[in-house]
Amino acid sequence: MTIIWGPVMRLTVLGLCLLSGPAFADAAGAIMPQPPLSEYVAAFPRVAGDGSAAATVNARLALLDEGAAELSDCDLTRQVKVMLDSADFISLYGNEGGYCEGAAHPFFAEYGLTFDRATGAEVDWASLLPEALLQTKAETYDESYPFASAALTTAYLASIDPATAAGECREVYDMGLSFDFWLLAGAGVAMIPSNLPYAAIACAEVGYIPLETLESMGTDARLLTAIKTGTAE
Repeated sequence: MTIIWGPVMRLTVLGLCLLSGPAFADAAGAIMPQPPLSEYVAAFPRVAGDGSAAATVNARLALLDEGAAELSDCDLTRQVKVMLDSADFISLYGNEGGYCEGAAHPFFAEYGLTFDRATGAEVDWASLLPEALLQTKAETYDESYPFASAALTTAYLASIDPATAAGECREVYDMGLSFDFWLLAGAGVAMIPSNLPYAAIACAEVGYIPLETLESMGTDARLLTAIKTGTAE
């Protein structure tokens, strides 16, 4: 087959070269699993790439692993999972716990980390979640606690075990909740209370906002696409 290099073809090739240039090459690359830090402590993965986005993601994850290593005398355990791997976002989940000698009680944490692949920065949930959930125009809105709206609490209680929502934890939930989030491939946005005292930690059940609800509220299109097309571990 003969290719005729006319003006249109030259412009097309030039455009493809520009698309494959630094703006795209700098994005964080493939997720790379890492060996565990110890028998019971999983390491966070890293991402491939030599650009600033990959460096930013890897620096954050390395810092978390360094922090875990410093707790080697605290009977630490940690599990790590890739909850969403998409073209635009990476969402990781971790849960860890242990006991340090001399402490008043054991510790436990359950959390998510969601990165924008283009920049390597952790996402700004206030710019991704719909106004209907954040209720920034409500009189009760507090910029110090942007994820403590009544709408988020309602969505959370609707998604967890009804027996938990209406049982002994109800008094805890009625005190007011603030949330951490991460993405669930094919499902929606996971959420967990982030402000519970140790005595109420059993009430920190993971809930989620379904994809259908997010779509009906006009959620950021990139986020919706990531949930629909992303894969999980």
